[in-house]
Amino acid sequence: MLEEATAALDDADAIVLVRDVTESFGSGDAHLLQRIESRPQPKIVVLNKIDRLQKQKLLPEIARYARGGQFAAIVPLSALDGDGVERLLAEIWKLLPEGEPRYDEELLTTHPERFLVAE
Repeated sequence: MLEEATAALDDADAIVLVRDVTESFGSGDAHLLQRIESRPQPKIVVLNKIDRLQKQKLLPEIARYARGGQFAAIVPLSALDGDGVERLLAEIWKLLPEGEPRYDEELLTTHPERFLVAE
């Protein structure tokens, strides 16, 4: 599974590292930082579960990831209550390259007419 994740990094337009701030920073976290450090893609770190952490404990976590300057954004987030999700989406959107449209602009659906009538 680790090989698959590493291979996916090669094809990624951006890297989003999600960190559970209720857990202590450990060797696994340090290992992940080391693995993505040399990657050329822009990076975002998401500090998840901020709803379960006192604000004064969040500031050192933000400082830890801001220190190296390798992250395009540091996004505090609570997936449980949705706090910070819109900001995360906006940050990701900024980093993605514009590509060719997948479908014709005139195309309303990819489903055949028979499917639409049945619905």
